[in-house]
Amino acid sequence: MSHYISNPLTVDRLKFDLRIYVALTAINPLRIYMYDEGLVRFATVEYSVPTEEGLTSQASKFVHLTNYSINKNNKKGSIAVHEAEGEACGSKWSFKALRQVLREHKVNDEKLFARIKDIVIKTIISSEPILFNAFQMHVPHRNNCF
Repeated sequence: MSHYISNPLTVDRLKFDLRIYVALTAINPLRIYMYDEGLVRFATVEYSVPTEEGLTSQASKFVHLTNYSINKNNKKGSIAVHEAEGEACGSKWSFKALRQVLREHKVNDEKLFARIKDIVIKTIISSEPILFNAFQMHVPHRNNCF
C-alpha cells in the first residue's frame, strides 16, 4: 500500500527520490550490505500541493515523478543546482552532494540515513522466510548465491 506524502522533503523546492544499492549475499546467516553511495533523482518542476485536477494534468508528471526518463523531456523544467565538485549535476546527484545540501539546511543527515538503513534491514527481515525458502529451492550450493 502506498501513501502520498503531502509535505515532502524537497531541495530547491524539487521533489527527489533515492536509489539505494543493497546486496544480500547470504540468507542463513543473513548478510546484508548497503553501499554508502547511491543516486538522487529530482523532479524538474517545483513542488506544489496537488489539486484533484492537477494530478491528472500532463505537466504534473514533472512535479511528482522523479524518473529521469520522464524528466529529461521537460524543456521548461528547473534543474537542481549545487556546486559540489561534480557531485551534483542536473536532475541526478550523488548521496555525497545531497548530504552536503541537507547539512547546509540543518537537516541531520546522519540520523536520516541511519533511519533509511534501519528500514532496509527491517524490509529484508520481513521477507526472510520467503527468501529462505526460495534460496533452498533454487540455489544448489550454499556458497553460490550469485
